[in-house]
Amino acid sequence: MPQLFQEFAPISTQKWEEIIKRDLKGSDYAKKLITDTLENIKIKPYYRTENLKNLDYLDTVPGEFPYTRGVQKNIQPAKIRQNIKIDNIQEANQK
Repeated sequence: MPQLFQEFAPISTQKWEEIIKRDLKGSDYAKKLITDTLENIKIKPYYRTENLKNLDYLDTVPGEFPYTRGVQKNIQPAKIRQNIKIDNIQEANQK
């Protein structure tokens, strides 16, 4: 997989957190940037590769326990479109 933004040096999570706290100018990080869902799940403003460690369900496929990617193995892709029959292109473009 090609690396995007190779011209930028890697930055640690600790450094990101320091920059965020500085930019918040003393405001509470949790109150300003962390969102609580109705299920009481706390959503951070960003995630990094290290947040994916030890998440076993990421190796599962649809239709396999623990069903985090759905219960059906073969799901037809959604078609989000509408066919429109026209007789006169110029008239259709005007409409």
